[in-house]
Amino acid sequence: MQDISIKLCQLRDLTGLSQFQLASLLGISQPAYCHWEKGRFTPKWKYLSMIASFYQIPVSELLYGGVEPLVTQVFHNKALILTRSNKAVW
Repeated sequence: MQDISIKLCQLRDLTGLSQFQLASLLGISQPAYCHWEKGRFTPKWKYLSMIASFYQIPVSELLYGGVEPLVTQVFHNKALILTRSNKAVW
């Protein structure tokens, strides 16, 4: 299992959001989110669910899947969102 902190960092970078922006979307502080990306703490289930929902992936993929399939899935979901409307919903 790849470390969730690496996945969180790579997925956030993929969307182009800052830690502050994603933390705000989750209703937490930027330092709290930073601790997740640094591997100091692991997000509680509530936040894992919110993160997975944001990226439109199953929580199980976030926890147990590799990063490369997640990146592909996020790009696919982003493409679907863009084809359904003329603007990104991030």
